[in-house]
Amino acid sequence: MTLIVLEQIAAAIETRVAATTGVTVIRPSRLQLPAPENMQIWLWQGDAFKNEAQSCEGNPYYQAWDQQFALDLIVRASDADTVPIDTRVNEFLGLVLTKITDPAAWERWGNLAMYTMIDSVQSFPLANGDFCGLELTLTVTYRTPENDPYTPG
Repeated sequence: MTLIVLEQIAAAIETRVAATTGVTVIRPSRLQLPAPENMQIWLWQGDAFKNEAQSCEGNPYYQAWDQQFALDLIVRASDADTVPIDTRVNEFLGLVLTKITDPAAWERWGNLAMYTMIDSVQSFPLANGDFCGLELTLTVTYRTPENDPYTPG
């Protein structure tokens, strides 16, 4: 089954991040969240915004989108860990950023996208002292013919 370009991009992000040593990547279902584990990433597809500047007139018209993806990097240190939790979180972020930006033309996701921006890194606090982490937000700009969401443009 052929997947639309947007789903192909999401799968490419998941595959690349999952190649990070010791990391588990999960795309949670809308009905159930997984139990948080150390070195786990929850990959969420966020909002999409029309990108007029990158859209192209013609027949067919090429529609560009700025699609947000959030990667929740979860750290759940053991009770015996004496390393500051911020150090663990920062190390995890470094591993993930290195893996995401590793290949040449990393931001194109195998020529599915035009470019990718790392937009923000926001911390989320300890949940009952149990886990904490960062949310890394990517914005991926991609384009398809308006009548063919399966073909990158």
